[in-house]
Amino acid sequence: MANIDIRPAKKEDMLTVFRMIKELANYERMPEAVLINEASLIKYGFETEPPLFTCYVAEVNQNRIVGFALYTFCYSTWVGRLMFLQDIFIEEDYRKLGCQIDFRVKSWNPASKFYKRMGAVDITIEEDWHIFRFDRDTLSKLAE
Repeated sequence: MANIDIRPAKKEDMLTVFRMIKELANYERMPEAVLINEASLIKYGFETEPPLFTCYVAEVNQNRIVGFALYTFCYSTWVGRLMFLQDIFIEEDYRKLGCQIDFRVKSWNPASKFYKRMGAVDITIEEDWHIFRFDRDTLSKLAE
């Protein structure tokens, strides 16, 4: 089995990330929608302060990039600063090597039915896991 590491992307990774972005656009039948290039990824991700995006890459055996996740920070009128996952892409041959994505859905949200049809498991029910949160006020009280 391949050894997969997730690490922050570097400038020199952007040619591979750009290739994967084009591959994703082709898959989504929108190749003409990609208006960026490798140079703009380098400029806006590594040479702009603050960077306009952050990128992580999935690397096999410390020498071959097989996936990436690219996210930005934005602002929510409800909670303030938040992260928006723009794209996550894994090359097809590496998609079933034990990766896992966990996410939350409100109990009333009908999207949960869609996720279940796609094969997602409600671990609250199946594995008896519960998600807990310490908000800012509670963390401040704990720090005192």
